[in-house]
Amino acid sequence: MSMNIKQSHGLRVRIDTTRSRQTAKTDFGSVLSTGLSKTANTVMSASKVAAPFIPGAAVVSAAISGLSSLSAKQSGGGMASGANSVSLSAPGRGSSASVSGAASSSGVMQNIEAMAESGDSGAMQLLATKEMQAMNQSFNLQYLQLQQEMQQENRKFSTLSNIMKTKHDTAKSTINNVR
Repeated sequence: MSMNIKQSHGLRVRIDTTRSRQTAKTDFGSVLSTGLSKTANTVMSASKVAAPFIPGAAVVSAAISGLSSLSAKQSGGGMASGANSVSLSAPGRGSSASVSGAASSSGVMQNIEAMAESGDSGAMQLLATKEMQAMNQSFNLQYLQLQQEMQQENRKFSTLSNIMKTKHDTAKSTINNVR
C-alpha cells in the first residue's frame, strides 16, 4: 500500500507498508533465548530418562512434565505430554516403559528386569548403572561418616590444645610474677 501525500512546499512523503524481516535476528537477546530454550529442552529430556532412578522420582516426574507442558504451551506445540508421566525407552529392541508417578516406578523396574532377562543389552546397562549408583551412594555415606568422625576428632583436639595452652600460659605468668 503506497500513499502519496502532497504538501504545500512541493515535498512528497511516501509511506510504504511494513515488510517482514529478511535477515535472521542475531541480537544478544534472541541468541540467548534460543540457547537457553535448547538447553532447557535437553535437560528436560535427560531428566525424563533419569527420573525413575533417583530418589523422589514422583516429584521430579511431575516437575518435568509440568515444565514440558508449559514449554509446549509457550512454543505452540512440540512436547505435549500427559501430567505426571515420563517415558523411558531402552535402546536395542524398541521396547519402552512409561512411568506415571511413584506408584509405577517399581513396575518400570520389573519391566526393565524382564527386558534384561530376555537379553536386552540396553536394559542390562540400565540395571548395571542402577547397581553402580546404589554402590556409589553407599560409598558416599561411608565417606560422609568418616568426615564427620574426623571433624569430631579435630574439635576434641582443638579443645584440649586450647586448654593445655591456657594452663601453660597461666603457669608461665605465675612463675614470672613470683620472680
